[in-house]
Amino acid sequence: MRMDTFMGTWKLVDSRNFDDYMKSLGVGFATKQAANITKPITVIEVNGDTITIETQSVIQNREVSFKLGVNFNETTADDRKVKSIVMLDGGKFVHVQKWNGQETTLVWEIVDEKLILLWLLMDSAPDCLIFLPYQKTAALSYVVSSWLGGVFWGFVGSRCQQGTFKPGRKFGSE
Repeated sequence: MRMDTFMGTWKLVDSRNFDDYMKSLGVGFATKQAANITKPITVIEVNGDTITIETQSVIQNREVSFKLGVNFNETTADDRKVKSIVMLDGGKFVHVQKWNGQETTLVWEIVDEKLILLWLLMDSAPDCLIFLPYQKTAALSYVVSSWLGGVFWGFVGSRCQQGTFKPGRKFGSE
């Protein structure tokens, strides 16, 4: 899959477990509340070998530009200063952020013409999966493909748990 497959304007339509992720990062209450109700628009553009991701919301607008496979400095929406690298891996757009001994991996994937964004905060073991589907069309699918060797981290209620992914399975289904 080529990077231009991800190009376009995408609207966040749902957010799962994002509050727990922000808590684990120490994000303040007011910022968490605002982030939980915001449905940002994300615009992904490719110009030659430079990729630009612009996130637009009522809270803030952000823009980051980078080249695949090249390390870069990034300031996150919650103002963390991170070292980042973005790669294409098996049709997935994988963005790794590292700071103060911590790591977040963001995996972007197109599934049924929807952009699915998974955030995984890494410590010694994966802590929590954050599931953020974006859409260009009216339909929404919660299908998540296998991307961690057949193992995914999901949640039941507010608890994170590990499970084995079965391709084609709806996220959160038994």
